Amino acid sequence: MVRAAGGGGLCEAAKWLAPLSLFAFASWHVILMHQETLPGVACPPRVKCPKEDLVAVLPVDARGSASAPTSKTRLPLAVPAGKLQPTGARRPAFDVIALIMSTGSPNDRRRMDVADETWLKKSMPGMTFKYFYALCHDEPAVQCKSGTPGCIRDRKHVTILPCKHGYKFLTSKSIEGYRYISATFEFKYVFKVDVDSLLDLSCLETSIRNLPEKCPSFGMGLWRVAGDSKVFSGEGNTKYDNTAYREDTGAEGYPPYMTGWALLWSADVVRFLGMAGLSGMPRWRNTWTIDDAAIGTFVLGLDLCHLSMTCPVWTEQSGDEMENVWSMLHDKDKVIEVSDGNAVKGYDGPFDDDVPNLGDLYNLQSKSLGHCAALCSSNPQCRSFEFSTTAGAGWDDPIKNCQLASGTNRAGAKWRDFALYIRH
Repeated sequence: MVRAAGGGGLCEAAKWLAPLSLFAFASWHVILMHQETLPGVACPPRVKCPKEDLVAVLPVDARGSASAPTSKTRLPLAVPAGKLQPTGARRPAFDVIALIMSTGSPNDRRRMDVADETWLKKSMPGMTFKYFYALCHDEPAVQCKSGTPGCIRDRKHVTILPCKHGYKFLTSKSIEGYRYISATFEFKYVFKVDVDSLLDLSCLETSIRNLPEKCPSFGMGLWRVAGDSKVFSGEGNTKYDNTAYREDTGAEGYPPYMTGWALLWSADVVRFLGMAGLSGMPRWRNTWTIDDAAIGTFVLGLDLCHLSMTCPVWTEQSGDEMENVWSMLHDKDKVIEVSDGNAVKGYDGPFDDDVPNLGDLYNLQSKSLGHCAALCSSNPQCRSFEFSTTAGAGWDDPIKNCQLASGTNRAGAKWRDFALYIRH
């Protein structure tokens, strides 16, 4: 009787065991999958994030701008490794997203102020555009409490990434930026640019509208030739030391790569670069210190077009210099008077001569000879300029009509129809 009753109880329990187990497994699976798709709840390995920083991405309005933070909220860390938006979630869509590499230093804040009111404000008239300044969570300027006067966390267009601050960690910062964009937005192109650089976005829009049909995947920028840049290692090369890269690859020169001050990627390449470190995926090496070359190595095996950036890029600019350049480019009245024989006040010339190579300061399209001269005069480093009446006629002509140079050594021969002017 007892044995029979016990056996009956076991049989009754067994009837429920399989359904309960299946329910428990399904519940566990749903919870696990949900956790893997929630943004902002963890940080990549080896990166320590304060618990108060582990917040979800702020809501985004119709224009794609992050909602204004209050004294009780912080600007978010971007989506860390393995954390994507929930499947099916509606994400803001843009034609172009600009990832602007920056720090929270006073100099960079000044550059942000100018950029917001000049080249980024002008934007792209025929395309949807969004930009953000990328900072790492551990840099000193970020260690402030939201709501504190001057705290950069509260600044519009700033996104804090789960990366390490410093020149040697720029590779991981770039990747975290690409991962954040891929996880948060729908997009067609990503424009990565340094905070001390600027260009006319209407020119970039023209370049995008004229992309070759044969190039669905591409990188557009200043491409370095394979082997042109040496891999430095050892003492005496503190800034450019890349010993780990040399040991890992055995290479003495870098493969083709784009200089990082301004470049454009197609969306598929950005997603490729940003997927490393996601759940079940390996991570890119973070010991390679030259981020431009590291990214070039990561994409080396991809079937993509190497396109030239035909838009002039001004780089290594202070905030005041950025403001001055932008004013010079767009103020038609800022010209130097040109007299008989095309003589320009403050310059010797014109000479049927040439300072070799493209202008080492800028290769740009000016409105006139007087405008080109004014651009040179606005830059203390400019010692000579060359002007052409025919160069840069087409949007895709890489040779622009105004060449600004820091040198004055002549080649002794005229190049094309360029006329040389030497500053007094």
